[in-house]
Amino acid sequence: MAGHAKSLILHVTTRGVIDKSVNTGSLQDSLDDRSVARASASPAQQLSEQLVSAQPEHLEVGVILTTHGVKGELKVQALTDFPEERLLTPGRRWLQTGNAGPVKECYLEGGRRMVSKGREIWIVKLRGVDSLTESETLRGQTLLVSSTDRPELEDEDEFLVQDLIDSAVFLDEKETRIGTVIDVFDGTGPGAHDLLKILLSSVKAGDQRQNQQQQQQQTMLLPFVKEFVPSIDEDNRTIHICPPPGLLELALAPPSKGKKGARHKVQK
Repeated sequence: MAGHAKSLILHVTTRGVIDKSVNTGSLQDSLDDRSVARASASPAQQLSEQLVSAQPEHLEVGVILTTHGVKGELKVQALTDFPEERLLTPGRRWLQTGNAGPVKECYLEGGRRMVSKGREIWIVKLRGVDSLTESETLRGQTLLVSSTDRPELEDEDEFLVQDLIDSAVFLDEKETRIGTVIDVFDGTGPGAHDLLKILLSSVKAGDQRQNQQQQQQQTMLLPFVKEFVPSIDEDNRTIHICPPPGLLELALAPPSKGKKGARHKVQK
């Protein structure tokens, strides 16, 4: 999920979900120098051709799974703690293909919640998408909101993911910077905690076996709980951590020869 962060809230003591931030970068083409919606173009083509100027970042709030019916409705999986606000309330939204594709403005006309095979799904309708053929072209795209559209947080231990991404990480007792938060994973299952993904920038003293490229690729997943994350300074974008004994050393250890590194399986 590089480059993406989800509109989920994180609670530092309990399981949380996240609106994640999306760095869209600078788009080469603006609305002015693109061919905008010929009169003969279909509404879906118009929507796909109207690029908006680059935003510093957006927030993922849902991913389009498939179509629903024949009138252009879409089935969306929520990536937010605020699905009623993000997926049902009419207003401006944006669409993006992949993690680094161009961001296109659209208009959400409304939606509704449904449960299918025990799974919560949101049915949404975008303006100008009025047929099965048109809605098929949007399958797999990500639905975004502006990062300036911030929900109200209810207590001091709740955080938005975009306020954690790119924060400098320090060891609490030593004031030693060890890395940067590059992603946040939503905990799944009863009692599960959210996880901070930290890109490590330090190595064990005396360990000369790791080259610079290996160091840059080393990451650590840390449960987002007060025991391990006692201090967060949103203004200065710094986080102090007290990882469990051995976790940092394990993350910095070079991989064993002949063995593939263990992979974390994260359900989204």
